[in-house]
Amino acid sequence: AVVSTQSTGDDSEFKQYSSLQPTSSSETLDEKIPLSQRLRERFDTIKMNIYLSYKSEQTRRWAYWAIVTSTLYFMVGNSSQSLWKDLEHDKEKRFNGYVIGTTGLLSSFASWTLTRYSKSVEHTKASVLSLLTIAMAASTLIPTIIQNLYVAYICDAFFNIIVSCCMTISLFKIAHSLTTSLYGFVVGVNATIAGTLDLLVTFVVMDERALSFNPRQQYWVYTGFAVSCSILYTIFKLTICIKRRNEAEAIKNRAVRPEAGDALRGGQLGGFVEESEQDDDILLA
Repeated sequence: AVVSTQSTGDDSEFKQYSSLQPTSSSETLDEKIPLSQRLRERFDTIKMNIYLSYKSEQTRRWAYWAIVTSTLYFMVGNSSQSLWKDLEHDKEKRFNGYVIGTTGLLSSFASWTLTRYSKSVEHTKASVLSLLTIAMAASTLIPTIIQNLYVAYICDAFFNIIVSCCMTISLFKIAHSLTTSLYGFVVGVNATIAGTLDLLVTFVVMDERALSFNPRQQYWVYTGFAVSCSILYTIFKLTICIKRRNEAEAIKNRAVRPEAGDALRGGQLGGFVEESEQDDDILLA
């Protein structure tokens, strides 16, 4: 899905390091600069882009779901045809091509529908994607239990529609937490990580030198991957909620302590104001 990007105030910080970006004049002098220095400058540019891109908690949260969704899409896409072949009993009743084409149309329509309701997407919580990931896990597990080709077709269509919705929401959220110049970089990094994970998992479950699972067993692995990612996010979210609740209680206790009033009456405002600013940062996190 194509989404628009907006600036979030990081332009000034990005311009601070603009000297690291190659320009047309610097490119003409590349031959005069030692190779080691050029590689070091490029590496410094990459490090700075990673820092500027992923320093936001919102960007990290939605990038996580973009990586998880892309990885699942790659893994299931590698095995879906093999599963269908394993489930078919009458070659005259195969509809693989029709299913793939129809699924693509339905997925595109789902993404288009979400873009028509951008305000609802803007207020979508990451927990919704956790539930959708569980739904994706169910759509990969059901065909291995029922073992019916037509059920596998329906589950594959359902899976791809959910993937399309998750990617649309994730990219929308990432775009609204970054500047335009960094959006493409983040999407590229996410795709690289997802492709690497898919490569590792596919090698382990398919290659004869590793586990060499059949298509049904491969789908069990994909189900476990989806459920594990959802559980990990739930644990992370609960940890953050507990931490913020403890911080809020600490702020409340600090606000009502007797020495706070003594500090105000004694004119010792410096430390009290500094602590209040720290409290505001915690509450607004």
